[in-house]
Formats: sequence, structure tokens, C-alpha cells
Amino acid sequence: ILKGNGFKWATGNCLDTEKWLNMQLIDFIPKDTKRKLKRKTYEPNATIVFAEKPNEYVHFIIEGFAEAYIPNEDGAFANIYAYKPGNFFGEVEQFYSGRKPVEISAITACTTDRLHKDDFLNWMSADFEAVKFLIREIAHKLIANSERIEEILHLTVKERLLRCIALNH
Repeated sequence: ILKGNGFKWATGNCLDTEKWLNMQLIDFIPKDTKRKLKRKTYEPNATIVFAEKPNEYVHFIIEGFAEAYIPNEDGAFANIYAYKPGNFFGEVEQFYSGRKPVEISAITACTTDRLHKDDFLNWMSADFEAVKFLIREIAHKLIANSERIEEILHLTVKERLLRCIALNH
């Protein structure tokens, strides 16, 4: 049986399993922790998380779209993930203190609910179902990025250039 924030579904039932698969991490947050969320709105192109800077929040996108990318010293960047409402980011930084090369910016006006690192880690330590969901989502991001890299490696230089132009204009 899956339990999270009062949710209980038997995993043997396809409909119940489908509900769980369509859930978002924010759905698992207990009510007392939800009260600690802080809403913030970002203008289009505003940086939400700066590369190489500390980030003490997990962000849940409520409205709008954002993108994760790795900037380089020449001003170019590599897009690595696109976020939409229901997605979250900043979770890895709460467990990892090493280099943080990823920057996240709003593509459109973007509203997020932010949860401080301490509240996030307290919640994770008390809710194994949320931890399993989090790991599933991190694995999804890793696989999606690996597939994207594989796809790009097979492109010709011309195709890469056209892809870059299409993504950035």
C-alpha cells in the first residue's frame, strides 16, 4: 500500500497505480509542511537558480515554464531540461554539496512554491513514499538527459547548429 500525505492506494489495482504515477511530488507534502511553502513569481528570462551559487530551496512550478542549462565562460549554454507546471527542481542540491554547474531561468512568467532545505529534508526523512517518488523523478531526469545526449551525438554539425537555433530563437 502506498501512503503519502494521507493517500493510501493498493498497488495491485491498475487504476490506483495510475493515480500514483500521475501524481506530483507536491501532492505528497504534509499539511504542516505545505504551510512553509513560499510563493515567488519570476519574470520571463529571470534567473531562478544561479550556477555555482548555493541553493537552499526546492522549487515546485505552479505556473509557467523554466529551463535548466549549463552556461560556459563564452556565454553559450547547453539546455538540459525544460520544466512545466507540476515539475520541481533544486532537489539534488539539498543532498549534494559539490559543484553546481546548472542554472535555471524562467522561460515565461513563472510562479514557484519554494520549500527550504531544512523543511524538505525533514519531510523526506519522515515520508518514505515521497522519497521513492523523488528518486523516480531524479531517475527520469537522468534518463531523459542521457537520451538527449545520445540523440545529439548522432547529429551532424549542421543538424546541431539548426537544433541550437531552433531552441534559442
